[in-house]
Amino acid sequence: MNLPVMTLKQLHRLSYSLQSEVSELIDACIASKLAKAEVHSSDLITYRGLAFKKAEDEGDHKDTESNFPLDDEEK
Repeated sequence: MNLPVMTLKQLHRLSYSLQSEVSELIDACIASKLAKAEVHSSDLITYRGLAFKKAEDEGDHKDTESNFPLDDEEK
């Protein structure tokens, strides 16, 4: 699983309310991740115990400008 351990622990805590036995699978993933050293990626940020990928810079999207029709004739 590609999720960080921090996120897996949050999912494990929340998985007990589900009817399936997903908590056992998540627990196995956590155990395998803790068995080997996890390298913290520099493109992740943490918010309230969950890891998220950093958003791309707004400057990267300058070339993707869209021109929408403004009046009925252009539509």
